[in-house]
Amino acid sequence: MNAQSNIIQPLLRGVPPKETNRRLKLFLFGEPGVGKSYFSTHFNSPYYIDTERGVARAKYIDNIIRNQGIVFYTRKFDELYQEIVALSAVQHPYQTLVIDSITTIYNNLIEEELLKIENAGRRPKIAEEYQRANMQFKKLVGLLLDIDMNVIVTAHAKKEYGAEMQVIGTTFDAYKKIAFMFDVVIEAFIKKGRYMAISKKSRLLDLMPEQEFEFSFSEFSRLYKKELEYFQPKPTVAREEGAKNAE
Repeated sequence: MNAQSNIIQPLLRGVPPKETNRRLKLFLFGEPGVGKSYFSTHFNSPYYIDTERGVARAKYIDNIIRNQGIVFYTRKFDELYQEIVALSAVQHPYQTLVIDSITTIYNNLIEEELLKIENAGRRPKIAEEYQRANMQFKKLVGLLLDIDMNVIVTAHAKKEYGAEMQVIGTTFDAYKKIAFMFDVVIEAFIKKGRYMAISKKSRLLDLMPEQEFEFSFSEFSRLYKKELEYFQPKPTVAREEGAKNAE
């Protein structure tokens, strides 16, 4: 008898690739007044998390209602996280999760973490409050990746510095690694009186990196038509798991 016959061969679990219904994951940043919020209110069935009371105006409210959406107001990370856990754990009709903006949530969380350290009666280590906030944001990124919804996250813009503190451009004001999860990263701006955008990252065949285009929902939906078609979101975590993660 061959001695090797008793060796259990490893089982390979790969399967032929096939196209799946990919949900849109869009990260959008820019200066105030470039149309980020107005753009975001146009998506189908939005569950709109407003962290700045930015959509409490008629033109935004009308779009959200017309698209059969609702609004949740919060400035706290814990409330935001728990709401997204609930969206992941229950059946609901909302196709698009909007967080507008994540900058407010991130900066408030850093302040909360600093206050916790000070209330414990000690001085923070270098960048400790940022490290603690970033650990929590990593959990949030995992939720946003897994949730069966289109996801649009907005952020404020800030100056980007290079060697010797020279301004080399603009970037987003939020957890530095959050943009890695998104299929599309867009910077919005106004150029010669027109609302424009440039793709900083794109997995779309019709949208190349560093491509400028008109910043409008009609133009973007033309590029991402298939992913924006109607679908019924499905829970991605069990109710019990969702409750545990929210604690």
